[in-house]
Amino acid sequence: MSSERILVRGSALPVALVGAILARRWSGKGKELVLAPEREGANASTVIARPDHKNVHAELGLAIESLAQGAEAVPVLAVATTCGTGQVSLPFSPYGMARGGTDFHHFWRRAIASGEQPDLAEFSLALRLDRAGGRLPLSTLAQLPLEFGLRMDRLRYIEVLSKRATSLGAFIADDAGTDADLIVDCRVGSNRSGWIEDRLLIADENDIPGLEWQICVNAARRFLGLAAKLSDSETERREYSRLARAESARIRDFRALLRDPEPRETEHASLSRKIDLFEACGRIPSEDFEVFGQPEWLAALLARGIWPKRYDRLADSIPDKQLRSWLSSMQRQIGEITDRSLRA
Repeated sequence: MSSERILVRGSALPVALVGAILARRWSGKGKELVLAPEREGANASTVIARPDHKNVHAELGLAIESLAQGAEAVPVLAVATTCGTGQVSLPFSPYGMARGGTDFHHFWRRAIASGEQPDLAEFSLALRLDRAGGRLPLSTLAQLPLEFGLRMDRLRYIEVLSKRATSLGAFIADDAGTDADLIVDCRVGSNRSGWIEDRLLIADENDIPGLEWQICVNAARRFLGLAAKLSDSETERREYSRLARAESARIRDFRALLRDPEPRETEHASLSRKIDLFEACGRIPSEDFEVFGQPEWLAALLARGIWPKRYDRLADSIPDKQLRSWLSSMQRQIGEITDRSLRA
């Protein structure tokens, strides 16, 4: 046995993704990284990588163009998930355009107070493009001020990641046993995250598109940021578990906002604070270790009928006539960009 050995086992996608990241930054002389993936189901379809994919894949040396060819990657501007009794689209990019340091939705809220306005989604280029249903070429997307994820064929993405992991020194084994200094456990059905003795547990959470991918990425980064000698890592294990619990709490808050019968009655203090502040003045406070972005929180809050009673006073910085003209112009420009982009 080598001086240190890590075994990554469980679902094929998490094993391949975590394995590739560890192979890039952990494996080396005196270290052995073994991947033991379970067989992926025959009906496996797609996987969503959140906008963080640009950093992750760049570090792994995987260009977007190669993923388009090798994993059938296509851009994703928003994801849809269940919300209350229906669905909500969660955009990765902000609504409209901030002005003078004030988020766009405050100007939109002010305009509503003085007259009817289109739905906020009409001022989201990401949602307009997503709703139009076209697939934007990467060359076109690069010219637009948008954050985007990737939708990929799951089996082909696993293959790409596995090849990259082995090229960086990892080994793939059908039956690797349990002889390891650390076992990274990515098995289906696990709902716990933490580093306990010689087990690093990664929760299996995939009920919101992109969540499975991001949890795996964050877990690998968290471990690498704390990695010490595996036989003497009690302090690091405690800190890893603390950070994992904080991340789980942020995910729990977002899921409760989407799915609880009455989110205003939540027992989660951090979610209650978000709802109270947004309802009072339209601001969305951020917690440490957030997983979801401000545009996603805004979409979810409005979808659950949580509406700001007033807007930021800085939105009064422009006269009413100029405000209405600005909003009309922005809506028209978004429509024109959408039409041009889909024709490209």
